[in-house]
Amino acid sequence: MQNRTLLATLLISAMLLWSGAYASTAAIHAPAVLSGENAGVLTTITVNVTPGNGAVAITGPSYVGNSTILSAKIAVGYVSGYLGINESRYNFTYDIMDSSSNVSGPSAGLAFSLLAYAGLEGKSIYPNFTVTGTISPNGAVGEVGGVYDKLTAAKAAGMIYAVVPATLGPSDPQYTDYYILQQKAGIPLFQVSNMTQAIKYAINPVESVPPFFQYKNSENFHLGSIPDANVSCTSCNLSYFRKLTNYTLNYTSLWVDSLPQNMSGAKDVFLSDIANYSMIASKGYYYAAADYAFLQFSNEFPMASQNNLTFGYAYNVTYNTEAFCRNLTAPQLTYQNYEYVIGGELRQGWALYQINQTMGEVKASHTTDDVVYSLSALAPAIGWCGAAQNLYSEASAIGGTPAQYPSALANAALAGINRAKQSVTDPFYLTSAENAYSKGEYGAALYALAYARAFGPQTPTLQNSTAAISGIEANAANATYGVWPSQLADSALFSMHENLLISGDNASNLTSAYITSVLARNLSSINMQISSSLVPYNASQQTQVQSLNQSQFQYLTNTINLMFGIMLIMLVLMGIIALALLFVLLRLKDNSEYARERETPKPRKKR
Repeated sequence: MQNRTLLATLLISAMLLWSGAYASTAAIHAPAVLSGENAGVLTTITVNVTPGNGAVAITGPSYVGNSTILSAKIAVGYVSGYLGINESRYNFTYDIMDSSSNVSGPSAGLAFSLLAYAGLEGKSIYPNFTVTGTISPNGAVGEVGGVYDKLTAAKAAGMIYAVVPATLGPSDPQYTDYYILQQKAGIPLFQVSNMTQAIKYAINPVESVPPFFQYKNSENFHLGSIPDANVSCTSCNLSYFRKLTNYTLNYTSLWVDSLPQNMSGAKDVFLSDIANYSMIASKGYYYAAADYAFLQFSNEFPMASQNNLTFGYAYNVTYNTEAFCRNLTAPQLTYQNYEYVIGGELRQGWALYQINQTMGEVKASHTTDDVVYSLSALAPAIGWCGAAQNLYSEASAIGGTPAQYPSALANAALAGINRAKQSVTDPFYLTSAENAYSKGEYGAALYALAYARAFGPQTPTLQNSTAAISGIEANAANATYGVWPSQLADSALFSMHENLLISGDNASNLTSAYITSVLARNLSSINMQISSSLVPYNASQQTQVQSLNQSQFQYLTNTINLMFGIMLIMLVLMGIIALALLFVLLRLKDNSEYARERETPKPRKKR
């Protein structure tokens, strides 16, 4: 009897379950950016999980984009597999509590996933946190836009922490964006890469306000185990290069000193890094030290600008940087200072290219995140402009016998540009080479082409560390002609030693060092070519050569423009001929009808 009663109870329960008598709900706070207003808002999303056939629906907003619906379906599919549940036995209805808005985009994917998890497991989600991030079919959490504005609104609405997509660390501009947001808005951020990590902060949260994430050191060096730089250098003047390194270190330090108090954690890290960079320089790796400091500036500049994260500020600082950089003028090229002139022209060209790109990004900005990213992108241009000014100053101090490029070197640069167009896909270095050539800066054009080849699509695949080390050392041994090649060779060797100490026998970590060594070797060959081909300066001849080769550079463009012009003229002529033919046909038709009218007798009127 008891067994029959138990069986009846189970059957009734099953019938009630399948009839929808039981349902599970969960709610979560999710931020969004209001389209057209560049402002964040906090919404609440609920899910209702009921027995069904696997349907996924979103209700609430007046319009829901397909990308949002797809992200909800991906979330349900992943979570069902994650829990080992057949999703076709349930329906999932998400309600976004904002009936006046249009919702689009996949940024609520992680929120949808946590809701599906809580609904299927019958668990509650912590009420005082917010979450943003996409979700992929394999459960990976992806980046989203507008995080700064979203989470500022979430903090204002009382949220005590936020779960956000993980970044790559200090090298990622979004990491800087996160840190500025956390420190300025006062909301701790937890970075997650997958669903499992997110569940920890959503279902089993900490009982009190969690700690802020701490800014990480960008590099950990093993300076005590790395030998001093020892690449020999022919025709070098390292005293001026040391001045450039010291300028970069001092310039970076000044920006660190300007960071406000709420950035003290990052400030301590930056100061520690700069101390390490100074030690790297003391071991003779001047380029490596300056390069590390230069890269750090991309993080410092947005932090120092945290109280001016507006479109207007980003536009003004970009415009002013462009004006300053464009007005820099290289000193007279000489047999003794050509490397410093070329180095300055190269960086000035890079800066102007980057400024142009950044200006486009600023004009297209929609969120505070966009402003932060634009300032991060502008930072290298600011650094390059400063370096160019410094290099021009050093070139003037070096002085020497005035020289100029022969037409043969200009022709070599043009031929290199035409070859590079067949294989180089990254426009940065190639465009820099073209711009340098158009201004008669043929040495800078050849340098830019060396960078384009080294960092182009033919990135080498190193089979093992032994091959990598042999290649780096061989390239460094043949990169001794001039200060840039020798310093880049030393930088490659420094990176090689450091990576071997950190990662052991890992060839992939040595790829960057190997590419740098290839660049150093190529620049050494270019320096030999330039130094052996320079001719005494002749003002009239220099103008003639530049004019001639600028005409050569424009030849292809002019030819294309001419072809389009001819095509346009042909189209216009064809249009005129067509109209004329149409006119003739209409006249012939009219004449034919007139003739028929004359041939047809008209009836006489009766009197």
